[in-house]
Amino acid sequence: MRNNHSSDRSIPLPSSIHYEVPLRILEQKTTFAVSHHAAQRALAHELVITLRKALSQQRRLEESCRQAGLNVDYQWSLEHPLQETVELQGTIEGAPEIS
Repeated sequence: MRNNHSSDRSIPLPSSIHYEVPLRILEQKTTFAVSHHAAQRALAHELVITLRKALSQQRRLEESCRQAGLNVDYQWSLEHPLQETVELQGTIEGAPEIS
């Protein structure tokens, strides 16, 4: 019988860019746009805190996986893992090569 906790499987997790881009938009644009609207500013601030907590929780999970000897497979989208996406970008004309 095969062990479900086998290290031959990678753990799919979102690439950190999925947190970083929304955080930058919220911090740099949304916060400024709602600066004169207290209720919306408070909600935007709560959202920033929530996203930072989510990113922190993911980092804890990543560290836990490393300690357990599990590989992490960063996902860029639902269709392609990050490495496959990087490889595909190299085949798109004009797309920068990422190494």
